[in-house]
Amino acid sequence: MKKTKFGLLLGIGICALIIVSCSVPKTYSSEPDSQTTKQKSPEMEQVSKVVNYHQNKLQAIYKKHTYHNAMQGDLEFTLYINNEGKVQEVEVKALSGKFYSNFVDELKQDILSWEFPKQDKIIYSFVVSFRKG
Repeated sequence: MKKTKFGLLLGIGICALIIVSCSVPKTYSSEPDSQTTKQKSPEMEQVSKVVNYHQNKLQAIYKKHTYHNAMQGDLEFTLYINNEGKVQEVEVKALSGKFYSNFVDELKQDILSWEFPKQDKIIYSFVVSFRKG
């Protein structure tokens, strides 16, 4: 009986850990050191702050489009930022769910207008979950 309770508690703990780890936004960079260290470089922190600042706008665009078309899931964005702080290109990859092209196009247009502090060229990726609720 004790083994069964322990197994159940262990299973619940593992499920909770998986849920928590999946809900954390992921960011990636082209810098090899930033993936292996726990602290982000000052440049990556600046980019991360700008991206976080714009999250509400991305969600507002999502809400506007879900009035017309049902969709949800996770999108990965890869930004190619030049040394002037401008987004030169945005790649969008659906990690889950289905999204309409007009929605993705509007997200790209919005992201292309973002401005970052001037620094070395950087590639920055992040994941956004779009869910109704």
